[in-house]
Amino acid sequence: MTNNGKSYNLETGGYKNKDGSITHKAVVGVIDTGIDESHPDLTNNIVGGRNLVPAGMDESETGDPTDIKDRNGHGTHVAGIIGANGKVKGVGPELGIRSYRVFYSEQALGLPSWIIDGIIAATNDKVDVINMSLRFYNSNKMTVEGESYKSIAETLLWKRAIQYAVKNGVTVVAGSGNESLNLDNKKEVNEFLTNMYEPYGISVKGPATVVPAQMPGVINVSASTKWSTQQLAFYSNYGNSAIDVSAPGGDYGQKYAETNDPAAADPSNLILSTWPTYLGTSYELNAGTSMATPQVAGIAGVIKAAHPEYKPAQITARIKQTAFDYGKKGHDALFGSGEANAYRALENIKK
Repeated sequence: MTNNGKSYNLETGGYKNKDGSITHKAVVGVIDTGIDESHPDLTNNIVGGRNLVPAGMDESETGDPTDIKDRNGHGTHVAGIIGANGKVKGVGPELGIRSYRVFYSEQALGLPSWIIDGIIAATNDKVDVINMSLRFYNSNKMTVEGESYKSIAETLLWKRAIQYAVKNGVTVVAGSGNESLNLDNKKEVNEFLTNMYEPYGISVKGPATVVPAQMPGVINVSASTKWSTQQLAFYSNYGNSAIDVSAPGGDYGQKYAETNDPAAADPSNLILSTWPTYLGTSYELNAGTSMATPQVAGIAGVIKAAHPEYKPAQITARIKQTAFDYGKKGHDALFGSGEANAYRALENIKK
C-alpha cells in the first residue's frame, strides 16, 4: 500500500513543527465505534470528534457529545490504518483524525440515522475525507409480518447526506461488505437478506443495495489479499457496477481460502493496527472490508494533503488511475479499477 513506507517520502499528510506539534494538511473523519484518544500511536493526530449516540441506549450512554470512547475496538483499529504514527504506521502518519461515534456497546449497535447525522456533522466540521467501514442493506420495498413497507425516505436521506458532503469537497469512502455476495445479482442479495431476516418476519421484495457504499459519490472498496492478484478475500462482496477499487483487507492465507480448514489458517495475512489500550491490548489483527476501506481513505487524505485544491472527483480519479490492475484487464467485478496504492497515487502527481 505504501511500498514499504516509500510513500512517506512523498506525503505523510502533515508535518512536525519545531515545538513538536503536528500540522495536519488534511483531516479524515472516521464514522465508527469511537476511538482511544490516549493511544500513543494516535494521540498526536486526533483532532477531536463527536458522539452521535443518544442518551439511554445503555447505562454508559449519557448523550455527552464529547464521549467518543471506543467500547468495541473497531474504530480505533480503522483509525490506525489511516493515520497511526508509532509502533505501527498508517497510510498517512501525520493526517488528522476526527472521530464520529455512531455505535454503542461492545457489540457495536447503531442506526442508519446516526450515521447520516455523522456524515452531516463531519462535513460541517470541514473534514477532507470521510471513512465509513460499515454497511447496511437498504431496500425500498419489504414486507414486515405480512404488511408492505417502503423505505424510499431513508434512501433519499443517504443520497442527500452524501451529496452534501461531496458538494462541500469531502471525499467519501465506504466498505462493500463481508457477505461474499455479487452485488450486481439482486436476486442473490435479496435471498441472502430474506434468509437472514425471515426469523423476524421480514422479507425483502425490492432490489437491495449496500449503503453507503453503493450510493452515488462514494468510493466503494472491496478486500484484496496479499497472496493473489486474481482473487479477493473469501468474505468480500463484489460486483462490476458496484466496486470502484480494492485494498488489502486481510485474510487467513491461500491454503485456508482453498480448503476452509482452520488448521491451515495463517494469521500473518491479517491486518495489524491499533486497539484501545483499555481493552487488554494495544494492537490487534483483524480482517474485513472494514480494514480495506481506511487504506483507501488514507490515500485520499494524502492526495488531498499534497493537493488541497483537488475536488473529490479528482481524488477519486487519481486513486483509480494509479491502482494496480488486478484481475481481468481493465475494470472488473472483483477489484474495480484495481488495488489502490498510496505510492503510485502520489508519484509524479502534477504540482
